[in-house]
Amino acid sequence: MVQLSPAFRGVVGQGRSIGWLHRAIGAGAIAHAYIFEGPAGVGKHTTAKAFVKAIMCKASGCGHCHDCIRIERGTHADAFQIVPDGVTLGIEQIREIQHQVMLKPVEGSRKFFILDEAESMTTQAANAFLKTLEEPPPGVTFILVTSNVHAMLPTILSRAQRLSFNPIPPADVSALLQQRFGVDRDQAELATRVGSGVVGKALALGRGEGMERRKEILALAADLPVLDSLDLMSSVEGIASGIKKPLAEAKAARKKETQDSRETAVSSSHASFIARTLEQRAKREFAQRERQQFEDVLSTFESWFRDIMVTAEGVPELVMNLDRSEEIRRRSEYLTSEQAVGCIEAVERARRMIRRNVNPQLALEAMLFDMQECDKCSV
Repeated sequence: MVQLSPAFRGVVGQGRSIGWLHRAIGAGAIAHAYIFEGPAGVGKHTTAKAFVKAIMCKASGCGHCHDCIRIERGTHADAFQIVPDGVTLGIEQIREIQHQVMLKPVEGSRKFFILDEAESMTTQAANAFLKTLEEPPPGVTFILVTSNVHAMLPTILSRAQRLSFNPIPPADVSALLQQRFGVDRDQAELATRVGSGVVGKALALGRGEGMERRKEILALAADLPVLDSLDLMSSVEGIASGIKKPLAEAKAARKKETQDSRETAVSSSHASFIARTLEQRAKREFAQRERQQFEDVLSTFESWFRDIMVTAEGVPELVMNLDRSEEIRRRSEYLTSEQAVGCIEAVERARRMIRRNVNPQLALEAMLFDMQECDKCSV
């Protein structure tokens, strides 16, 4: 029996899908196309990279060799990670993939293409891609990663093996943090609730990452009734700076990494394609990270008012911010559940603004002023 690849050890709570892929590797029955479907944050992209490592690495996915490192970074000459160029995966990207598909592998016997947000293909792109799936060249595997499989063409779905990735039960996430990562029980429970059951987010919180920002935001939420406009704007500026400065530093480091990758790939006919995909990934990744961090800020505000609401309604066992339970109880004595709902609605308006590409800092300011200007947050 083939031993499970170490590459899969970083995937949590997806035993059924991992088992399927493990058996396919052991039988040498690698399909020409897979669809990894399920909600965001459950390990679909992580599993896709682990699967590629398990096949391409000489040590079955050790995680430390030159192959594994390049697959992780997206710089391997035979393993491509494609993201939408802008809002959609367009026809030009698909045509470029089709060109690369026809070229022989550079280093091994198989090429992999991981397409993130596959549901974002335009109709023209999807129809063009379908032709490749109908007549797949040998030694090529596509992995289509999607959080909205219903938005994909049924004809594409019918030509790929579908693996479902399911949400992970909170109790399993908490147990994982305690048993594998040594997080104490109370911190694991708090991280799991605040992280909404998403393993990566819960693990980061369990390790203390982001906890200072969370404390800052909860303190701001608690002080909203007594803050003046200048205080609010200064607080928002501090939050925005705390998000943007580390991202700017990470962008600079990524730019150097991309330049180094170009130098190592210069002898390959894939060099320009690798460079373009890296640039597209970096641009989209950092834009998503900034937006996600601002949305995490909104979610923290939302959790505060949600906790007040459920406490006011007499179900304090549903509180997410367990370490602030007493403060939440006191606040619920004079902020009604209806007022809390009004604040949650302000959060949702700000969330919609950010998703429409409104400046996140302005959306956050508008949300806080909305909360103050109406009597929903009055003392």
